[in-house]
Amino acid sequence: MSLTQLLRKRVGLVQALIVRQPVRSLTGICGIAVACLLMFVQLGFRDGLFNQSVRVHEALRADLVVINRDSTSLATMRPFARQRLGTIYGDHDVSDISLVRVRPLRWRTELTSRSRNILALGVDPNDPPLSLTSTTTQLNSIRGLFNVLFDSNSRREFGPIAKLVNQGKSVTSEVNGYRLSVTGLVSIGPSFAYDGYLVASRATVEALINDGSQGDAEIGLITLKPNADVENVLSRLLKYLPHDVNILTKQGYVNFERNYWRKGSSIGFVFNFGAILGLMVGAVMIYQVLYTDVSDHLSEYATLRAMGYSMPYLYSIVICQGILLALLGFLPALLLGEVAYIGIRRGTNIAVTMSQPIATSVFLLSFVASFLSALLVTRRLWSADPADIF
Repeated sequence: MSLTQLLRKRVGLVQALIVRQPVRSLTGICGIAVACLLMFVQLGFRDGLFNQSVRVHEALRADLVVINRDSTSLATMRPFARQRLGTIYGDHDVSDISLVRVRPLRWRTELTSRSRNILALGVDPNDPPLSLTSTTTQLNSIRGLFNVLFDSNSRREFGPIAKLVNQGKSVTSEVNGYRLSVTGLVSIGPSFAYDGYLVASRATVEALINDGSQGDAEIGLITLKPNADVENVLSRLLKYLPHDVNILTKQGYVNFERNYWRKGSSIGFVFNFGAILGLMVGAVMIYQVLYTDVSDHLSEYATLRAMGYSMPYLYSIVICQGILLALLGFLPALLLGEVAYIGIRRGTNIAVTMSQPIATSVFLLSFVASFLSALLVTRRLWSADPADIF
């Protein structure tokens, strides 16, 4: 018998085992589908929030970023004296330097009865360091004191602020005893720490915080001249900048934020652990289905042994059955995952998407779980002794 014929015979036998017990097979398929769906949700939330946490970082218009060395993330930025940037102005490769104030605030509007956390970004409207809005009219509107741009992707608990602004209606909020007017919108979205953002002039943000840090900055943005080597300039500036500040490339600052949430907090562990639990659910379901199936067909496996089929051949039948069940469970989970992501996006404004890395990871994890479960079940085949059966 050729190898092709042997494979066809094996696949046909596996299909017959699955079709013959439809309820049991459907239980295994549903079990692996639920497990894959859990993994899709956990990994989707994780990657969506990780990407959301660096939305501001990726929008920075700069080649190098200066921050306080004690800052760990955008949610916990520490101010530094802008005099720290004085030595940078004299570097021959530096074209421009801009500052950003970053401060958490409590936002309350007449639309809702509760206040919520919001992160304020103070910028220079004449030289905006963030590519979050392209309309000059919106930037001009925040030149006035206590005028702000509201994040249209903030959580719904803030109320229909974006809808009212788009309709040309007036929206105000009370923050630290001051009344703010929403004059436009930006698009950022909620993160791990904050439900939304607002963008205002540095003067507005400093008036709101009023904590003695006026004149300082949380983020310093350095723009280099064309053709300047970013890595060489970074190495040079590190030599004479004070040790209480840190300087990074823009991508380095993005990685700095993402690594904090991945490794420096429990968020990454929680989502990864949730995915592992989903994997364990699928593995247990596959194991139970295969174990019951092998036990019910023990006499048939003993007959195959008596006919001269080897134990590795019998092992391959069980393993192929587990892999096929995993494949049949993954496909509906992929469709349900897309539906779940749509619901998550609408309910939370978190940009979760079915990316290729997520789909590949879930498929490989389900494949490995099914393979290992089937491998454990093959131990039951040692009970298929022809001498005991006949």
